Amino acid sequence: MTKKLVTIAFAAALFAVCAWAAVPSVPPFTLQTLGIILAAGLLTPAHTLAAVGLYLAMGAVGLPVFAQFSGGPAVFAGPTGGFLLGFLPLGFCVSYAAKRFPNARRALGFGAVIGLALLYVLGALWFYWVAGQPSFAAALAVSVQPFLVPDLVKAIIAIALIRRLRPMFRDYRL
Repeated sequence: MTKKLVTIAFAAALFAVCAWAAVPSVPPFTLQTLGIILAAGLLTPAHTLAAVGLYLAMGAVGLPVFAQFSGGPAVFAGPTGGFLLGFLPLGFCVSYAAKRFPNARRALGFGAVIGLALLYVLGALWFYWVAGQPSFAAALAVSVQPFLVPDLVKAIIAIALIRRLRPMFRDYRL
């Protein structure tokens, strides 16, 4: 039990470090999707959701764990709040695919694509509503389109790392 709690806390810390590696923009370019896909491929769905939930809770109470060392409830109310909440379905989809099909790289990739799609929908809807975009298509063009290729590259890198690291994490899966 202690090992799993430490692993969840470590994953949440990994997400923060990945958020700090950012190129400023709205939303900022970060390594968060890489970190979440990587952790999700190594942990169970429940532990992945716990790690993402812990990360979001740390940010919600004001710890500077989000991009550009930000934190607090105002970040959730801002234009990137939907993307932060979208990390939950992203992590779940990848982790579920990893648990259901442990040796299938394609299934892991499919889980990442579905998870990223959910992340983008939640994030773009929130961005459309909060940022006052003239249309949902405009919100997609600003908040999602620039991130499609970089996020797919990060997913490919994370999946390659998962296959290398998975033997070390066998004790952490249910």
